[in-house]
Amino acid sequence: MSGLRAAISNARHKGVLPDFPDGNIGALAKELGLPKPVLVSQLIKTLNALQPKATVPGGQGQPGHPATAHIDVQLTFLPGPFNDLRVSGRNFANLESVEVTVQSTTHFGNGTDSSGGNTTPVKADETGAIDMTVAVSCPVGGTTTHQVTARGSSGSLSNTAAVSC
Repeated sequence: MSGLRAAISNARHKGVLPDFPDGNIGALAKELGLPKPVLVSQLIKTLNALQPKATVPGGQGQPGHPATAHIDVQLTFLPGPFNDLRVSGRNFANLESVEVTVQSTTHFGNGTDSSGGNTTPVKADETGAIDMTVAVSCPVGGTTTHQVTARGSSGSLSNTAAVSC
């Protein structure tokens, strides 16, 4: 763990963590659901947001299911009317059906608002992680907030994240 701390500290000024031969950075990024290249600022933000795992009542010392799901959203601007909104998350049950709802609201300078949304089902992988991309728009002349909620069907775990353009 001290090697990882040193790598994060040394890479802070570069902004991106290098890949190491032993794969510890790649394994950490995969476990945390981070995209490559691993941005130091995103890694620190993600590590700071980690929740301690709950314990199973009566199961002394046995880790239980986490108390909350974690999701992250990233917006990639593309030429044309639509952009890619990547939604990644973890702590869902393995192979659980997860509903990902994107609610978009645009505020225009003249005081008018426009909103819309959609829900997309996705299946968590064997580790309880999700990763998907949806198309969203960022109309010219307005500020748009895309609020994303991911809710697991079996464990009722959910979380919300937002990004604006």
